[in-house]
Amino acid sequence: MRLNAGLTCLDFLNTKAFRVCNPPREWLKEYQHFLIFARRTVLLSELEIAQLLELATQQPELAESIIEQARVWREALYAVLCEAAFDTIILEQQYREALAHATLQDSENGFVWVWKADRLELPLWRLAVQAMTLLQSPDVKQIKSCPGEHCGWVFLDVGRGLPRRWCAMDLCGNRAKIKNFRQKNQDF
Repeated sequence: MRLNAGLTCLDFLNTKAFRVCNPPREWLKEYQHFLIFARRTVLLSELEIAQLLELATQQPELAESIIEQARVWREALYAVLCEAAFDTIILEQQYREALAHATLQDSENGFVWVWKADRLELPLWRLAVQAMTLLQSPDVKQIKSCPGEHCGWVFLDVGRGLPRRWCAMDLCGNRAKIKNFRQKNQDF
């Protein structure tokens, strides 16, 4: 799975890949996959991942429940960002829960929300805070969904030059150019 959406919460949306296909591909099949995502995106530290992996092993039913919550939250965020849905209840609830378990601490770059790695919800809470920050920023207008055939990948387009059209030029962009080239040259 590529991580090129521009923000971790948008990369998280792409853990359900090929949304326009039937069926789409689900990357989050179990809690350990959530931790793999968290490691690849540096959403959690190695120590936090180790602590949560141990907790998930001790509480498998809770871990399964958390991954289901994460999938539901992901679909709610996708609906708001990509389908112009305005039902933000699930997003708001997760954000409130995240802040209820956080403390605000001073850091080198200003204040940050900090959580203990003693709850399996930790990666979801970090995503919820990042997503809510995105929803309140002007960048929310720069979120796009790749029009590539069978794609639908979500990304943030904040480039200075021409607007970004594809999730990745070397994937969907090249495929579209080849398809257009072949269609044009069929007429000759």
